[in-house]
Parts: sequence; C-alpha cells; structure tokens
Amino acid sequence: MELSLWRACRVNSLDSVLTLLPTPGLDVNWCNPAEKVHSTALHIAARYGHVALVKLFLESCPAINVNKTSHYELTPLQIAAHHGMEEVVKVIFHLFLFFGSCPLLVWQLIFLFFFFIFLF
Repeated sequence: MELSLWRACRVNSLDSVLTLLPTPGLDVNWCNPAEKVHSTALHIAARYGHVALVKLFLESCPAINVNKTSHYELTPLQIAAHHGMEEVVKVIFHLFLFFGSCPLLVWQLIFLFFFFIFLF
C-alpha cells in the first residue's frame, strides 16, 4: 500500500491518495527503497509542487513527519525550496510555523534564508 501511495503522489493523483490514506496500518512516512533518494510520499509531493497533496498530508495526517529526511538529508521543505516550489514552501511554513510545533523548522528557516541569499 505504501508504494501505491508513493506512486499516486508522483503522478499527482489526489483521488488515489484520498482512497489510500484511510487504510489501516498505512505508513505515511515510508521511504521507497527502490528509489536512490529514499523519499517519502510527502517528499515526492513537495518535489513536484503538488500543493493539494502537501496540504492534504499536513492537514489530515497527524502521523506525517515533516522533518523526515531523504537519503541526502533533506526534508520536504528543503526539497521544495531547492526545486523552486514556492507554493509548497508557503504551505509548509503556514501550517507548521504558525499552527504546529516543528522544532527543526527553525533550522530549515535558516537553511532557506541562506539558500535564497546565495541563489539570487
């Protein structure tokens, strides 16, 4: 089931994700071992700018780990910023900076500050 969720996020299939999320025992933080980056469904949604999927995960999955890192030690927020997915970055900031508790988000803010300073 986790692979199906990961694949649904890759192709931006909101309907499939909505169908899969209520599955008992589904690990929403599962990393795809067949992919060299070892990303989660949230990493994939953030990477490709699938804003609706990112919002869905963050608003309706209390078990989602926004600080889970990929093989390259990048969080979904960092991946979204690296790939220029501004809307995803805004969604994660809005939902976790203002409404959630995310201790690593402070370090991610510092990372993004320096990332955008050197990028532009």
